[in-house]
Amino acid sequence: MGGKNLTSRTFSCIFQHSFHLEEVEVYAIIQSGGKQYKVAPGDVVKLEVTDDKAGSKIQIGDLLFLFDDKDYFVSGKIPSTAKVEATVVDHGKDKKVLVFKKKRRKQYRRTRGHRQQFMRVRIDSITW
Repeated sequence: MGGKNLTSRTFSCIFQHSFHLEEVEVYAIIQSGGKQYKVAPGDVVKLEVTDDKAGSKIQIGDLLFLFDDKDYFVSGKIPSTAKVEATVVDHGKDKKVLVFKKKRRKQYRRTRGHRQQFMRVRIDSITW
């Protein structure tokens, strides 16, 4: 009974630190549709819609940063052969965003809704 009790907080800290001992990851920062995304092989990311069909392979060439356990490359020094290969998983729509306009005491009210389309892709590889 004199042993130390492990609280849930202590256990979660031990659990989190056990994953930091894995190998150094390879990741890239890409730009698509005016937004920037940090991606690694195996990640699934929602990008802006293009004409690609589900299941097709795409290459994302607009790279801003590459990181590896040996090297890293910043925007101006990225090799021209660098690319991120991905597979289109599916297409869909985000949650509805409602825009409500009102002018008080003028009986003016307008409600508009919008659902942004997206394309979900799985990052297959990052090569350079």
